[in-house]
Amino acid sequence: MVLPLVWALVRSSPVAAHTTAMGAWLSFYFLYVPPGPQGLPVAAGASALVLATTIGASLLLDDLRSRGGRLARLPWLSGVAAVVTAAALGSLFLVSESATTDWGGGPERAGHSVHAMGRGHGAGTPAMRSVDELTGPRDGTPDARFTLTAAHGTVRLSSGKKIDALTFNGISPGPELRVGKGQLVEVTLVNKDVVEGVTLHWHGVDVPNAEDGVPGVTQNPVRPGERHVYRFVPDRTGTYNGEAVTGSTWWTDTLNVAPGESYEIDFSADNPGVWMDHCHNFEHAESGMIMHLAYDDVTTPYHGPAH
Repeated sequence: MVLPLVWALVRSSPVAAHTTAMGAWLSFYFLYVPPGPQGLPVAAGASALVLATTIGASLLLDDLRSRGGRLARLPWLSGVAAVVTAAALGSLFLVSESATTDWGGGPERAGHSVHAMGRGHGAGTPAMRSVDELTGPRDGTPDARFTLTAAHGTVRLSSGKKIDALTFNGISPGPELRVGKGQLVEVTLVNKDVVEGVTLHWHGVDVPNAEDGVPGVTQNPVRPGERHVYRFVPDRTGTYNGEAVTGSTWWTDTLNVAPGESYEIDFSADNPGVWMDHCHNFEHAESGMIMHLAYDDVTTPYHGPAH
C-alpha cells in the first residue's frame, strides 16, 4: 500500500486514488488472512496483478468518461468496491470456518468422535487412546522425589529492588531439580494461591504425554489448594537447550531462529500424544505462534481455555 499512497500524494489523480484504495483493501485482506512463508511469492504476484488491473481499469474508465455516454455515468467504482468487499468478507468467513482446533485423533470417522475419550470400535478402525493413558510409571518407589509449591511471593532483584512475583518454593526461578539418567522421578506440584492455575511443562526432558504439563491439552490447570503428581524416567542426559558450534546435527529442545535463518527439524515419532509446539518468545506465542503436533490415534478430554 505504501507505493500507491506515495503516488497519490505526489501526483493527485483518480488513477492514483483508485490504486491507493485497492492497496488499502489488499493490506486489510493480508492482515487478517496472512499468507504462509511458502505463499509469499504468490501473494506478492497476485497483489501486483490486482494493482495493475486496477490501474488499467481506472485508465479505461477515465477514457470512457472523457467521451461521455451512459456507460461512463454508471457507478463502476461502487460496483467494484462492492465486489471486492464481498470477496474479502467471504474469504475471512471461509478462513474462520476452516480454523477449527485439531485435538488429535485424525479425521472424524462415522460414528466415532475424535473429541470423545475412549476407544473406537469396528473393523479397520484404529483404537483411540486418550492422553490420560499415556502416563509415566505409576508403580515403584521414586529414586528422586520433589515437591514444588507455586505461590505469590516477593523477589529481590540484582539491583536490590523487591517486586511481587510468582515463585516455586519461594524463589524465582524455582529450585534446580537434578536427577540421574534412568531414575524414576516424582514431582508433586502444589498450588498455594495462584488463582489462574498452574502446571509444570518440561523442556529438554522426553516425558510421556500425560506428564507434559500443558493446560487444556494434557491436563487441567492445578487450582489453588490442589496438587498434581508427575512421574517419568529421563532417558537422556543434558538439558538440550544449547546450540551446536560446529554446524553439525545436534539434539535440542529449544531453538532460536533469527530473521532470515532456517533450520531442518527431524524427530522420530515414537512418543504418542498431543504435543505443544510454540515460539518461546511469549509475545509471539500470545499472538498466535502456537500449534499442536497430534498423533492420529490419540485424543484429549482437556478442551477449552487453559485458565
